[in-house]
Amino acid sequence: MRPTEIIVDLDAIRHNFNAFKNLTPSSTPVPVVKSDAYGHGAIQVATALQAHGTKALAVFRVEEAIQIRNANVTVPIWVLLGALDCEIDDAVNYDLTLACWSLDNAGKLNDAAKKAGIVQPIHLKIDTGMGRLGFLPNQVFNAIAEINSFSSLRLCGAFTHIAKADEPCHPVTASQVEQFRIIANDLPASCNQIHLAATSAIERRLMDALPYNRPGIGIYGIAPEKESNLDLIPAMTVKSRLISLKDIPKGHTISYNCTVTLQRDSKIAVVPIGYSTGLQRAFTNKMKGIVRGKIVNNLGTVCMDMTMFDLTDVPDAAQDDEIILLGKQGNAEITAWELASAANTIPYEILCNLGQAHPRTHLN
Repeated sequence: MRPTEIIVDLDAIRHNFNAFKNLTPSSTPVPVVKSDAYGHGAIQVATALQAHGTKALAVFRVEEAIQIRNANVTVPIWVLLGALDCEIDDAVNYDLTLACWSLDNAGKLNDAAKKAGIVQPIHLKIDTGMGRLGFLPNQVFNAIAEINSFSSLRLCGAFTHIAKADEPCHPVTASQVEQFRIIANDLPASCNQIHLAATSAIERRLMDALPYNRPGIGIYGIAPEKESNLDLIPAMTVKSRLISLKDIPKGHTISYNCTVTLQRDSKIAVVPIGYSTGLQRAFTNKMKGIVRGKIVNNLGTVCMDMTMFDLTDVPDAAQDDEIILLGKQGNAEITAWELASAANTIPYEILCNLGQAHPRTHLN
């Protein structure tokens, strides 16, 4: 047993999936379970969502898709990166839908599919403004003509990704939406798995008439911006234990670099989690915990494997008490956005780092 663990509430994930279904009833949500389901456990989340009725799932890498497929998940799996050269021969054997973002990639996919005796479904990845992978808008229809000449490929979808979905009126966002709208209107009828919106764009109803959308972080109960009207329940709780609790006199320093000198006689707790196990050194003197329903402050530099907290104002605290680092206890709560703000980052990074560093327990 390890003293720090991740609790994942699968009922919360089901609730969040339903919230997206209800928000855009004409567009089918395809939950994104990449990066080990944002730290929540891809196999467990994928299995729960399949049983709950999802029509498909999305991942980033072929390796992730194969892991999920081997766990008896049978719904379609969209691989948003597609297959790299070193993965193509494996990818065509697992009934995956692969993104395609270059004609070179298309040719290699066609050769591998022909060798495997299958017709490989693909989604055309279109770069409308991210500057990453994908065909530029003026290349799309020439690419489609070329792809249609490959006997072992079936173009069944197309997608893009919005760079500033939290600003729907931003010129880049408006341009991306308009470019994709023009392309989508002229796609062949067989290319009908069309998708643009991730969580932020779904909330802002960007092209919500498209047949599919891709909720990512929202599936796990976190809005992509601090202010949101989405009906979401956070699915992850991070909890640990006070492995040491001792009285330290006023004037004593705490942790590396002596960033804290105690201004009063204090009760200091040590928690066995640090920057090697999901925290960030940037949390130093900024993060909080919850012990016996009360908010407590981190004191001193976050260490590689340990972090100290001030328990002076929780006089009944005892060694081995539970401490919540993310989530709720009683009426107190620490959110992913609060942790992200403390480290000047985003909740996505918080969930992925913490969720993949500790044993997980899945509820419900």
